[in-house]
Amino acid sequence: MNPVVQSQPAAASPVEQLLAQMQGPALPDPIGYWPPAPGWWVLGILVITAIGLTVYSILRKRARNRYRTTALRALDDIARGVPENKAYRLKALLKQTFFTAYPRERNRVAALHGQHWLQELHSSGKLHKLPFKQQELFARYFSEEIYQLNSNLHEPASLHIFIEVCRYWIKKHTTKPAPVYPVTAAAHALATGGTD
Repeated sequence: MNPVVQSQPAAASPVEQLLAQMQGPALPDPIGYWPPAPGWWVLGILVITAIGLTVYSILRKRARNRYRTTALRALDDIARGVPENKAYRLKALLKQTFFTAYPRERNRVAALHGQHWLQELHSSGKLHKLPFKQQELFARYFSEEIYQLNSNLHEPASLHIFIEVCRYWIKKHTTKPAPVYPVTAAAHALATGGTD
């Protein structure tokens, strides 16, 4: 067998020796994430402010409209209840909701009834956008006809429409005083019995 011949590394030239001793350029430490640049601070403050304002406005809107939720719950309770005095209870609920929505108008509106009260509901609740038949029936509930025992206003079908118009007013009325919209002439004639 042949003896293992160990090869010796070839002698490195002096240039190679010098190159081996050289080190790479000294690099600075990598840039850290903290503390962020001033632009990131400004952006962070703007994002936090925007989130805070959004949450505040949502909570404020909920608080302002909490009375609507309460009124709709009361409306549902009245709708599920016995038909006796349902129309009167609905009209009282409308007035109570109006007082809550417009506390500054309480003294002026408290004494309103009949056509004047109907006019106030029309102007604040945009009832002019409802179909004519619903407006007509709603107007009849604010006339003397509601006090007649043989009136069809106390029938379930009429009461159902009245409930839906009340629900519409509670949901859609403005929270700021609105311009007065005239009650349609036909609805006014029906409610007043054709006389002024």
